[in-house]
Amino acid sequence: MAVSEEFSREAASLSWPDGFPIPSPRYQEMDHPTVPGRSPGRAQPGVGMSDADSAWFCAWEEYYLADPYTNAERAVENMRKLRGLHVYQAAGNDGTRAFYDNIINSAELGDAGLVQKSVQGCSS
Repeated sequence: MAVSEEFSREAASLSWPDGFPIPSPRYQEMDHPTVPGRSPGRAQPGVGMSDADSAWFCAWEEYYLADPYTNAERAVENMRKLRGLHVYQAAGNDGTRAFYDNIINSAELGDAGLVQKSVQGCSS
């Protein structure tokens, strides 16, 4: 399956926050990622799914930060779902999972610091 198709299928299966439409795949051709920092070339299976999961998580982080008082509960509830997604389960290693767990745990405690820092790495 082409990376863009994989991305689109995974993104469509996720529940996105209000005001955050599903992004378009970020690929020039079917299997040549154009994400900054990545070399063009044939992508491995799962790259599109991981990119969709990451974009979805970033959207929920941005939703959280838009109004933590109002949005925190819904955002954290959805951010926890990352633990069942491809980027966490299949593509992630212990360090990746710890990275996401730390963000989710701090958001659960009402500390937006790690969420804010993580969002800086999100590409719009």
